[in-house]
Amino acid sequence: WVKSIAGYLQEAGYTTHLSGKTHINPKTVFPFEYSSREGDHNPDPAVFSEVLASRSASGNPFLFIAASHEPHAPWNKGD
Repeated sequence: WVKSIAGYLQEAGYTTHLSGKTHINPKTVFPFEYSSREGDHNPDPAVFSEVLASRSASGNPFLFIAASHEPHAPWNKGD
């Protein structure tokens, strides 16, 4: 019975895309289009321009979320 932002926005005519971490459940409550970088569950920058360009060209509203997995990783990348 629970609805996520993706469900509400899709009902309003939006396309919803989530790039990056996807540990959300149940998947039926989060009906996003998904993409992530292979192996690390971070957003895939190669997909950004493709998705944003196609959504902009359609003229329809969209939600694009880039969710980094970095807060869950060791902080060993320097300053």
